[in-house]
Amino acid sequence: MMEADDLAAAAVDQNEHQTYDTNNEHPATAPTIFDEAHECLAQSLLMFLYADLRLLSATGRINTKYETLCIASDRVPRTSAAGLAQLPGMNEFVEGDQIETVSPAQIMAILIVELRQEVIAQRRRAKEQIKRRGERGWFEPKSEDEDLEDDDVEGVMNKITDSRGKKEFETDMHAMVRAYNDMLRKDLKGIPEVKMTFSNPFARSADKAAENTPSRYTRQTIEAIRKFKDGLQGKHVEKTEGSAKEKPQIIRNAVSYDEYNRTNSSNSDPSHRRMFSSPGKTKLEDLFEEKSEEKSDEEGCNEVLRTPQAEENPHHNTNLAHSDMKGYHSKLYDFLESVKGLKSSQQQQQDQFEVMSDPGVASSRDDDSMHDVGSPLSRPSRRPTFTLTQQISTYFERAKEDHALYQKYLVPTEDYNTFSHAEDVGNAIFNGDLKMPSKKRLSTVDESISIDDEDGDRYMNETELLDFMTKCINSRDDTKLSFMKDFFKEHSPSATMVKSAAKIVWMNDWYTAKDLMYAISVDKQKKRVTVVFRGAITRPDWNHAFDGNLKKIQNPVKDDYKGKSNIIRVYRGFHTYLMRVRKDTGTTKYDEIANKAYEYGSRMIGDDFTLFINGYSLGGGLGALFGFHASTDERLTRNGPVKIFTYGMPYIASHSFADAFRHQERSNKVQHLRIYNSNDIVAYIPFNARPTKRGSTFVHLGIDVKLYPVPKFFDCFSKPAKFHYNNSTKPIVSYGRALKMNALINMPWPWKIRDKHSLPELQMRLKKAMSESDRSKNALLNKTLDQAYEDLVHTKKDKK
Repeated sequence: MMEADDLAAAAVDQNEHQTYDTNNEHPATAPTIFDEAHECLAQSLLMFLYADLRLLSATGRINTKYETLCIASDRVPRTSAAGLAQLPGMNEFVEGDQIETVSPAQIMAILIVELRQEVIAQRRRAKEQIKRRGERGWFEPKSEDEDLEDDDVEGVMNKITDSRGKKEFETDMHAMVRAYNDMLRKDLKGIPEVKMTFSNPFARSADKAAENTPSRYTRQTIEAIRKFKDGLQGKHVEKTEGSAKEKPQIIRNAVSYDEYNRTNSSNSDPSHRRMFSSPGKTKLEDLFEEKSEEKSDEEGCNEVLRTPQAEENPHHNTNLAHSDMKGYHSKLYDFLESVKGLKSSQQQQQDQFEVMSDPGVASSRDDDSMHDVGSPLSRPSRRPTFTLTQQISTYFERAKEDHALYQKYLVPTEDYNTFSHAEDVGNAIFNGDLKMPSKKRLSTVDESISIDDEDGDRYMNETELLDFMTKCINSRDDTKLSFMKDFFKEHSPSATMVKSAAKIVWMNDWYTAKDLMYAISVDKQKKRVTVVFRGAITRPDWNHAFDGNLKKIQNPVKDDYKGKSNIIRVYRGFHTYLMRVRKDTGTTKYDEIANKAYEYGSRMIGDDFTLFINGYSLGGGLGALFGFHASTDERLTRNGPVKIFTYGMPYIASHSFADAFRHQERSNKVQHLRIYNSNDIVAYIPFNARPTKRGSTFVHLGIDVKLYPVPKFFDCFSKPAKFHYNNSTKPIVSYGRALKMNALINMPWPWKIRDKHSLPELQMRLKKAMSESDRSKNALLNKTLDQAYEDLVHTKKDKK
């Protein structure tokens, strides 16, 4: 066992022959450990995203057609047992056949376009809902007629089924789509790190919803608007020394009723005279005039709260004109409409803060007692009409739509963050927050784009860019999407995926209810074939993940090594999932995957390809087990070792299995980098406290990289990544490390277990470790995986 200090000391003494770049101290010829780990993690995310998009497209819940997402695995026949098992020779290629693939840039473009179209559709439904309800308000329950008029609102960001009634084969797909959306929002250049839209402002608790009480946002908005209206009426708060109570005071203006009427006589009408004439009318006359005006308003009104009197007279109080309709409105609706105001002339904008009236001596008349409480004549002062700017008017219109979206359940409460973040992503990409490609630039890759001399340097607007990206998706030409790399921050997962030259050629998502899921991609530039295993999603996945007993299997290593045993023990659930023998063909899932990886590697690259394997959680355990067996296949190791990158992988090996694995490492047949979070409980299970002759029951494999949390405020408290090679040790040392790596000691708070094991948390910590590699004292951070194995494994072997 070697700790981080020993590893760093050993790394400094070795590899003096390596060439380094003097600017960043990185090897000039190969990517570092974290660079490769970051790229493999992006490949895992890409596979998950592609699988979810295929399922959404197959069920018709996105606009992208399924044939756009088809790859080579969709063209093979599935009409025989040999075809289902993918036996060698079943799908022989004919010279000149084109292998259908899908690129990472195309997958990212589909995600961006679909999320934007979903936001546009939700906004359109909200406007239609507001228009359909009209004067009935926002909070009125839906009627049967409205239910018949509603469109199907199941979209990319909504849950299709109730989580309590999910079937065995259904996955948490929409939660993953929301995670991808959040990833885009964090990776885009045009969105600041700090945003105010973290939670749904309209969300109400179950108790308050049952009591029909407004939400906290509604109450705060009502209070803010009430104070705003009081300020317009001339009220202010005055505090005395002995009391903190609020005392509203009236600020009186020198303008009298007669003087104001003379200056505005040209624009006077019945409603105007009623509001600003001298208060000498009786209650009956005032009521008769008000009812007459409301009757004419109902006949001539074509828009919600837009009366003909309001259009002719900017000073018409729409809130008072509809005061008897409050039974159909919520308070927030009335207040928003009351402060929204109408368009007025330039002179009225200059005089918007003036007080329009003064009660004068008439305020003390006994006639005031005859008026209604809601009558304008009973008020001591008049509130002026306040004309809002276009920006604030747009804000209130958007607030109405947001409230309609929530009350209509077009976007559930838990999905409001996703909707808001998707809108941020679309606004940054399509509305000019980022540097959009010009038409002249895109015409170099697409001859169908016609430009004029004056129009060539103009950036594409939202409609043009959305149409262009849709055409590129349908044409399956990823070279036209090269401009997308400028959208994302450097070293972000989204940028890594868009720049990747790997092409997905095989996806086994045929029978996920009973079978594991994997994908194969081919990178011609790096001459690399990558096999990606998915984590636990379905019921069979979880059943095999929790089957943590040890199973005896035949040792696949044919070479002799110290302490070799013909029978080794391994995690039973993972081995059963990968090595279960089919009763019809006598083959295993491992045989299928190995044959397809070699088939597409030799077909698209040649015999000089290398094999990379990566997986997350359950996929990490399957990847480590597959990589160990692949290291015994000469077809897959002739050009270099099988490289395994796992994330959040649990224990899978006993001491006998680890001995065979270490022999393959020393023979340069396999390399394994295991990355995990410091307080991720999955990385410490199963419970490993039962002693054996060799110490603990389970041991880890390869090189461990432990990532610590990212400080929220002070970087001085951050810890660098810690390396550890799982070498063979004495029983007492092995058991002591098992106790130190115990699940009970390293378990986070129960409500944080899922977050600590999540991919976004792993991405954040890995990105932090990459940024600190230049100033870290640990030399292993700036080395490649080959160099790390040279220092930790082969040099150790030579010293022995």
